[in-house]
Amino acid sequence: MKTILSAAALLFTLLAFGQSEQPIKVIAKRIAPAQCDKMCIARYSILKNVQGTPSNTTIEIGCQPDKQLDNSPETALLTIIPTKLKDYYIFPDYDERKGVENAKFDSVDRAYWEACETGNGPCKPLAFSRTADQKQWFLVVPCGGTYTSVKLTDGNGKRVREINAKYGECPLMLDLSNLPDGKYFATMVSAGLNGKIEINLQTR
Repeated sequence: MKTILSAAALLFTLLAFGQSEQPIKVIAKRIAPAQCDKMCIARYSILKNVQGTPSNTTIEIGCQPDKQLDNSPETALLTIIPTKLKDYYIFPDYDERKGVENAKFDSVDRAYWEACETGNGPCKPLAFSRTADQKQWFLVVPCGGTYTSVKLTDGNGKRVREINAKYGECPLMLDLSNLPDGKYFATMVSAGLNGKIEINLQTR
């Protein structure tokens, strides 16, 4: 955390400028827990931009000490507000509870996808489940090279999602939000990794 600003000065700056800026949405992983004084500030690594673009891939996010979540998730879909301080953001109304959405994250590793591509290993259909209140749902998939394309189709072959990304945009986040329960197929095309996997989605 930057130490050149006192906690009081930081709080004044955030209160003065933060709320007038447009919100940004990102998927991020917390890499340093919150340190609290006048404000609680935690450090995050951006995994994926959802709406808008933050100033850096590593940022710090502040909230008021009495507005922290009791069990803040390590990886989450965040709504954050820019401030006039570089790489510093705040949660809406300085309230972590308003900035952290109840999202679910599942993942597929490269070894599994390679086994499905080559047939040299187990490639059983994957089953992922969520609860009814987990409206935001993301599947983290590996990159296959300098450029990767992943298409998600339903059981009837209809394309329902598609992501195309350069290597520097990894990891890839396949948005499963609002998809009905059922069988899907994810097909990857890239220089280093290809093939199709089966995914079964279920709401508990």
